[in-house]
Amino acid sequence: MTLPIAKQAGPAALIVLAALVARMLIETIAAHQYPMRLDEAQRVALPESGVLQHFGAALLGLAILLFVSVAYVGLCWQLYVGGALFLVPGLLHVYKNMLPNSPSLFRVLPRGLTLLVLLLVVGALLGAFVLSLFHSSQQIIRDSFVLVSVPGAILTTLAQFGRDGPRPAIHWRERALGVLVLLTGVLFALGIVSV
Repeated sequence: MTLPIAKQAGPAALIVLAALVARMLIETIAAHQYPMRLDEAQRVALPESGVLQHFGAALLGLAILLFVSVAYVGLCWQLYVGGALFLVPGLLHVYKNMLPNSPSLFRVLPRGLTLLVLLLVVGALLGAFVLSLFHSSQQIIRDSFVLVSVPGAILTTLAQFGRDGPRPAIHWRERALGVLVLLTGVLFALGIVSV
């Protein structure tokens, strides 16, 4: 069923883009104009969640993923492999303090919006690859469910080994590149740019 709001997807995406750009500008101005206030407001560190809470969150996330996905993918091996690809990084996160940390890996791993856009582009490429291999819509959905999960699982797992490191200063050039990455993501989401 196509909802009436689908006709407004383009304007809605542009409004969200404008709001995100405005937020980035306001945050940058605040960071440069009021650094002492930010230091005072962000000083308190929240306590780390316990092991049981991390396990519970990982299992609840898996249950929700499987509950929603089974309607599209069906009960097949792809559902269970996709679920495992979702669960393993979450379980590794529970024991992240026991894993080695590489500042070099931390420096090169994408995070935040860059990670989101990278996964969007790679997912589109993998989806196009699966479409070129199969003609059955059910097989396309099942295999895409697994293939599109792989890059996220790899990057999330690598993030457990590159948890912390020196954070480079963000200047106007990096902010401009961030807007470019955001714009690329919006163009992909709207279907203006595709693979």
